Amino acid sequence: MKRATLPLAFVTLASCGDPMLPADFTGPPAAAVTGNVVPGANGAVEASHPRMSLEWLDTMNVSLVGQSLSYQRSEKLQTDWDIGLNLPKETAKFSRPVGARSVRIGVGKIVYFDDRDGNDKVDWSCSDASCDRVMSISAQFVLYVERPPYCQSFGGAPAKPRLAAGYHYYSYEGGFLRQLGPADPMSFTLIDRAPVDSDPIAELQAFAQALLNVWSSNPTTGC
Repeated sequence: MKRATLPLAFVTLASCGDPMLPADFTGPPAAAVTGNVVPGANGAVEASHPRMSLEWLDTMNVSLVGQSLSYQRSEKLQTDWDIGLNLPKETAKFSRPVGARSVRIGVGKIVYFDDRDGNDKVDWSCSDASCDRVMSISAQFVLYVERPPYCQSFGGAPAKPRLAAGYHYYSYEGGFLRQLGPADPMSFTLIDRAPVDSDPIAELQAFAQALLNVWSSNPTTGC
């Protein structure tokens, strides 16, 4: 059965549904995205203290930088979420050379978790019964562009950015990158795992490298 979905556009997060706001969230969000939620292999799972964060890759320390998100159930489907994103922290962004210029970006994944210790963040090294529980991690990736890659210019034409500054969303499967369109939701399969068994650092590193490879080796892609 095909689900109805909301566009990747700004949504009002104070409307109907169950608001779930972390203690350190300050709005309004800079961007918003829809999440499509499906049960996992063991059926639906519930969080006692539901929270959501955007976990950015900190390339300097090879770690994750968590940033609280606001979210609520969609007005259209109780199995979908409307998610608000704030601008990333400075430690979430990194610079890399691409051609004669450099880009400055952040890459992350959205994490839905049970905040058992009440501190609004995930300790990814935790493995015992007192840990927060990771209930779901987005299948897709979040890209924040501060300084974009540029298309190769020809015949004296001015160079132009391949991507606008701001938020973008990608799938990365089988070595192929695909940017989500305006009607594509992010997908969340509900699980229930210890943080240490769910760490997305390796996936984020692979995604970031794939993006940089495409931008470096295909100077006209997206132009």
